Amino acid sequence: MTRINSEFVDAAVRGAIAVVGGCVPPLNPTEPDRAHMFIYNNIFLSFAVDSRDLYKDIGGDSISYKNANMDLKGVRLYNMLDIPGLHTLATAIINYHGHRVIAQSIIPGILANEKASTVLYGTRDNATPPTDPAAHAPVESKLYVSDPEFHQLMLQAGLHLHIKEHTVVNDAPKEGEERVVKLASGADAKGIMGTDGRRYVLDLTRATPRDANFTSPEHTVSLVRPELLGAYHQHLNAKTPNGDANGQDKDQQPESQDQVKPFFNPNVLVTPPVVHENPEAAAADEKDVRALAAFLRDNILPQFVHSVVTVSIPSLPADGAGLTSTLHTYGINMRYLGDIARLLSNHIRASQSSVGSDSSSEDDHKSSPQVPPVAANVLSLVEVEMLVRTAKHLFNEMLRATPASQLAHATAHFLNCFVGECKATMPPPVTPTAPALKSQSKAKAKEARKKKQAKKEKKVSPVFELTRAVLYERLIARVSQQFGYTLPSSYTLPRNRIAVLRNFCLKTGVQVVPKEYDFTSSPRPSAKAKTQSVAAAIQAPAPVLNVPFAPDDILDLVPVVKHIEPRSGDGQDLFDAARGLVLTNRTQQAHEYLMDAHSILTQVHGPLHTDVAQVNAHLALIMYTLGEFTQAIAHQKHATLVNEKILGPDHFETITAYSQLATYCMHAGRLREAAAYMTRALYLASLIHDNMHIEFLSVFQQAALLLQEMEKLEPSVEYFKEALRVCEALLGPDNIQVAVLCHQLAMTYAALQQYREAMQYQKRHFTILSRVFGDDDVRTKDSSQYLSLFTSHAVQKQLAMARPSTKEYKNQIRAAAPSVGVPRPGPDEPRPDMSHLSVSEIMNYINTSSRPGPKGKVSGSRIRMMGKTSSREVVDDDSSDAPAEKKQQRRKGRKSNAAPQAPSDGK
Repeated sequence: MTRINSEFVDAAVRGAIAVVGGCVPPLNPTEPDRAHMFIYNNIFLSFAVDSRDLYKDIGGDSISYKNANMDLKGVRLYNMLDIPGLHTLATAIINYHGHRVIAQSIIPGILANEKASTVLYGTRDNATPPTDPAAHAPVESKLYVSDPEFHQLMLQAGLHLHIKEHTVVNDAPKEGEERVVKLASGADAKGIMGTDGRRYVLDLTRATPRDANFTSPEHTVSLVRPELLGAYHQHLNAKTPNGDANGQDKDQQPESQDQVKPFFNPNVLVTPPVVHENPEAAAADEKDVRALAAFLRDNILPQFVHSVVTVSIPSLPADGAGLTSTLHTYGINMRYLGDIARLLSNHIRASQSSVGSDSSSEDDHKSSPQVPPVAANVLSLVEVEMLVRTAKHLFNEMLRATPASQLAHATAHFLNCFVGECKATMPPPVTPTAPALKSQSKAKAKEARKKKQAKKEKKVSPVFELTRAVLYERLIARVSQQFGYTLPSSYTLPRNRIAVLRNFCLKTGVQVVPKEYDFTSSPRPSAKAKTQSVAAAIQAPAPVLNVPFAPDDILDLVPVVKHIEPRSGDGQDLFDAARGLVLTNRTQQAHEYLMDAHSILTQVHGPLHTDVAQVNAHLALIMYTLGEFTQAIAHQKHATLVNEKILGPDHFETITAYSQLATYCMHAGRLREAAAYMTRALYLASLIHDNMHIEFLSVFQQAALLLQEMEKLEPSVEYFKEALRVCEALLGPDNIQVAVLCHQLAMTYAALQQYREAMQYQKRHFTILSRVFGDDDVRTKDSSQYLSLFTSHAVQKQLAMARPSTKEYKNQIRAAAPSVGVPRPGPDEPRPDMSHLSVSEIMNYINTSSRPGPKGKVSGSRIRMMGKTSSREVVDDDSSDAPAEKKQQRRKGRKSNAAPQAPSDGK
């Protein structure tokens, strides 16, 4: 199935490129271009536009654009259920050159057999535009049908999707048609029997209930996510501390008691409204849908914001893709980005006001926890995501009106205005036209040129009219309209604009030349006039603009594809069970489950699949826990390779995989290999966010520990300091993680015998622990002992440095003792009287006074030369008149009394 889906997606992408390029003839050439439908390689292709003006007053093409996405999500949900007898169509959405193309497989016999095209379930007739101009949406009555066998299959799917069985009413049923029909799906769904005998369901735009927080006509396709239904189910069945939600003790509950499972009617609060048989039941269903929306607004959103503020979230998002994945895990749609940004802003402002108020006491500060700076980083990420999403839609709208010859220039100018500092408009490029044929007359050639020039002037991309100020004015207005959040008029992108560029390119399919870009440059006005001739434009060099992107920097515009990925139900169930066993410390059984899941997933998807990578990553973690480092490294290498191949080298899961691989190699003693993987993780992390992200905290810390294992303590200190800087900037100076890093720095400095620095960092560790845990805690007492130890070592080292060396100490003692012989005069003292001495005696004095005696003692010849003697015998004078035997005895005595020296260099 995976191979079939891959081949379908490849063929659909080729067909979408051919359709957008105008290379495929339409099935309905007489209709407008917007309504054209195509068949390419037995794949049905159409544009996601409101070709019949069904949603003209409530959004038009934007509603059809969203409908296509909702249909794909519905097909994905029903496909994952794998209900026997119920089939879906292979579906893909291709965004290319600003167009959204829907690709679907063809139901067998639907084009050749009229019976096969008959709708057996759901809506039989399509709606038409409303006759009333003031109406917001089509109001034509529809005909609902329900085949019994189809209905049973949809009921089975509804049990898993929390869809309630309900009855709808046909307004004007014809003869033989039922007035009341039972449905277990959205009213827009269609069930068709193919000539192959299979039942196919399509148009699954309402596979989940309506989001009651967005009930305006512009949000007619705003639905809740399936993850929210599971969270609401757990919320209703949440147990109290003494029992279940009703207060009963667990031991007193009957084992056969079933949990409360909520079911919702997907056809309430919809536009146009669906008429129900029982209005009271419909009102109750509407109340349930509103309760679900209130749970999202009042519980889920504050819970997510609280997890960000307290840094209790399992993994903080690193980029737009990580933010989207995290919010979807919570069951939050991306249209709530404005609400999340507003809640985060309120928390940050409240924290700043509490810190800045001087009237509050210290106890008040302790009772109200401060918001760490990491919340501001997440707020910046949310604001950038809203801006990039609106920029994507605006870029696609302008791209649809851009001729193919101007795509590179228009894309470069849009990027210069969005991520650069382009403050001027750009003239449209001048493209040379083919010369007229010689057989044509001058009049015809002139007329043809006029027509081409007029047609060419009409097809000038609207991108060239943009400046940075105009673009951001439009984007800020769209953010306010789409997300309900107001960005400041002076909003500027964060300093790491390469991450913003990456996010935009991933959403639009723009490929740029990989090189260093200067995003702070401004354009210089071109000296060339717009009215230059074609020949002069071809021969003259292109105007030089000091902007980040030139047309040559735009490599391609590739399709962005959304499709259904077939999943193995058995392999996924085994994987989920294994993760549950890991949480309960049943490692051996979890390892068996993971090996079975790995075998099944490899057979279904092949080795290069994200599910296989997740299983390998969990296997590596279990092997690492058991001490089998070699097997852990092998599994983690496979997971890292698959993530890099499938998700890309700059994906946050790839970065995490490299960091984990470096950790396993470090514990296995393969330090150089670990250093290479850690360097790779640091480089990739710098591509998606700057170094002020929580991801860098763990990476810097792991790099420091790795350098310690390699006995490179001084470089490890620098990485610990970088980790400490990031931790203080994101989590605050009093966070417990700051204390951990301070203790690691203290231990590293102690190993370097720099006890003063070790004492300073250990003191910070002790201060934070005493503030968080108290002075009586065991951890605080241990920190106090380390602080005392480092302090004593620092004092001893200081005393040792202050105490003079042995030679200097002896010299100081001799200087304090009575002088033996005549001391050498100082610079201000008078020279001794040597007038009575002969020339030889004076020369002897000069030579001996400049050369001290052995071991710094005054020479005996100098004493005798001055004509003075001492009552103390000079025992170290070798130049005296003593016999040679006595001299030898004195030398031997000095050698025997000398202390033995320590061997040097091991000799």
